[in-house]
Amino acid sequence: DVCSSDLALTDGALKLEDGPARALLATPARGGAFVTLGEGRNRQVRRMMEEIGHPVTRLLRYRVGGLWLGNMEVGEYQQLDERDLQDLLHPEKVPAPIWNRQWDRIQKRWG
Repeated sequence: DVCSSDLALTDGALKLEDGPARALLATPARGGAFVTLGEGRNRQVRRMMEEIGHPVTRLLRYRVGGLWLGNMEVGEYQQLDERDLQDLLHPEKVPAPIWNRQWDRIQKRWG
């Protein structure tokens, strides 16, 4: 399992072949870790976790920007309304109670 001290290494700039990379947040989860990036390059999470000695065998994306994906299946899509679009483009404007509620749901399901 991934421990906090291992994940602390992702807070600094890891050196990957295409430049430095760092996680905005990385916390242990049941059987893995939650990793939040400010930008995502090709296979970045996989490469970062490999760099600290924890190869990724399964990767789940639970949000993009401020848009929480919920229970969407692989290949599923949904029409975005104006609110969804604003959440996607401006995650900093998502109200804290909504953000916290969504994060709690993710933690209960995967953490």
